Amino acid sequence: MVITEKVTMAQSFIVSASLLFLLISNFRRLDRTVIYFVVAIAIGFFADIFNIIIEQFPAYESYSVAVMSVSVLVFVMPLFVYYLYSTMQNGAFKKVQLLFCFLLVVNFSVFSIFDPNIFKKFPTVVYPVHIILLSLSLFNYIFYLFRISNLKTLKTTYPFWICCGLMIIYLGLFPVLLVGSIFKHELDENILKLGIIIINTLGYIVLMMGIFRTRKAIS
Repeated sequence: MVITEKVTMAQSFIVSASLLFLLISNFRRLDRTVIYFVVAIAIGFFADIFNIIIEQFPAYESYSVAVMSVSVLVFVMPLFVYYLYSTMQNGAFKKVQLLFCFLLVVNFSVFSIFDPNIFKKFPTVVYPVHIILLSLSLFNYIFYLFRISNLKTLKTTYPFWICCGLMIIYLGLFPVLLVGSIFKHELDENILKLGIIIINTLGYIVLMMGIFRTRKAIS
């Protein structure tokens, strides 16, 4: 079976639409600061819609890379980090979280100046640095949660599930995307796309499952 680009885009659209629907319909059960996370998911969702539309016009296909670069690197990832920051109490952990958010913006700004192809191809330098910064911010938040809560309480707070889901998605997709970008002619494209679909689906399932497990949020 051949896994086409349309299949991967459809999968991304379905899981992001499902998560966005659940977030909006259960918004009152979650902490109000979750709006930052909702906006981040919405941006990714509309980027998926754009890519599905642009796929019908091959002459403009290069725009999809630019849209994904801007949406994910400039808005989605920083919003994820800022959402976690907004749920934290004052202290060293919160200051570190804000620092990661700032570094994400600086990272993209610097490379967009010195790399003229950042909007034309997969950002093999910017993306890994973003993943490292995002991962560090997630671990920082996990340490923060363990400082103020026990494991039983953590399982009923949505930020905990967000950290788990994002770790699966970004730490899982990063090696697949990086290897696929570097060795795209040597590797079976179907295997790479199947890996992306499986990892992305698992991560979103965790994010959706967390909504129903949430009883109270960290504030």
